[in-house]
Amino acid sequence: MAWHENIEHLGYKLEPHPEFQAITRLILPQGAKYAQELNISTGIVFAALYDLLVSAAYYQESIANVGWMYCAKVSPNAPILTFPFVNACPVCTIANGEIVKCTGNKPESGKIGKITSETLLRLLEEIFQMNGQNCIIKTGQEPIDFVITDTERRAYLLGEIKAAPLVVLPLAADSEVWQESKPHGIVPVQHKDKAAVNSLANTPLSMLIPVRDRDRWSYRRVPLGVKSDKNWAFEGFASALQHDGTFFRDYLLFWKNALNVYETKDRTHPLYWLTNGCGSKGSINVSDSKTSVGMDRTDDIKKGIYQLLKIGAESRKNDLPYSLTIALISNIHAIRHYDDYFQPVEDLVWGYDSMRDKGLFHLYDGLFSFTRKSLKTHWLSTIFAFTDDRS
Repeated sequence: MAWHENIEHLGYKLEPHPEFQAITRLILPQGAKYAQELNISTGIVFAALYDLLVSAAYYQESIANVGWMYCAKVSPNAPILTFPFVNACPVCTIANGEIVKCTGNKPESGKIGKITSETLLRLLEEIFQMNGQNCIIKTGQEPIDFVITDTERRAYLLGEIKAAPLVVLPLAADSEVWQESKPHGIVPVQHKDKAAVNSLANTPLSMLIPVRDRDRWSYRRVPLGVKSDKNWAFEGFASALQHDGTFFRDYLLFWKNALNVYETKDRTHPLYWLTNGCGSKGSINVSDSKTSVGMDRTDDIKKGIYQLLKIGAESRKNDLPYSLTIALISNIHAIRHYDDYFQPVEDLVWGYDSMRDKGLFHLYDGLFSFTRKSLKTHWLSTIFAFTDDRS
């Protein structure tokens, strides 16, 4: 049986994730308050929350005894160990905009896709539940990535996911002052890449968050506890959200600024060099275009557009006893490439030469992200009405 003959039973429900739910259920009810207080859109709140949730999954997937960056340049008497995800020392980047090469700890590519896609679907599921939307979300199987079912309306949304975080902030840990032997004697170490933490299981870990200090950026640390079990990072974030009244507010302020400097390619701003896909500075490849955020990678845009056309061509050959819509979804829209890649095909329609009586179909019924949406059906506008971003 072809996949499009079994849409009603297509896909798999996500496994329960109580720790994920704990974080979203702490933040989501406060989303409107944060948006109003900080004068930002609700979409920014959701997109920032997505990055926070992906960060927790990255931490749990990647954290190890090795792969740390020792830095004593900013605070010689209080050095710090960081576990970075881009190839530049985050302490030096935040404190003085200096790019010091280090080795990032991005998870393996096969694991990234699973983390980013499942996080987006889980977050949408929580948002739908909060807003009383009776929708069932499933992961898909070739050639689709997801299925969203509205059982009351007997409506189905399926399509492609192209999602990736804007930024995954580094973990941090305290360190003693390190020294090394040189021909002229024993001297303090300023930087050491690929450093090791020998007693990681007993080491208190924190997230390093940039905060604005007048016209400069500094950083604060949010304690997450120790690497105790497979859900330690989610539990650490949930605890921080409960006991640190400024944690998510500080994170939102940082994240909004980081999104702005990414969009404008402000290479002079220190936050730019913390974002994924920021490129190179001099000979240092800080983060290449393969890690571009959301659906902003051009290869992903091209693949996504073709996949939407393929899904539509295969599923719309026959009359359907239900409503079917097709969309590309993400956490962040093609923030740099929308006008060049999506705008020219936004109103494109297609049809079968051999089935002209069927009429024409949109190339896609929707592009959805937390930061921008283009929706062509009333149902999609209804279920995705929770953001107040550009349409």
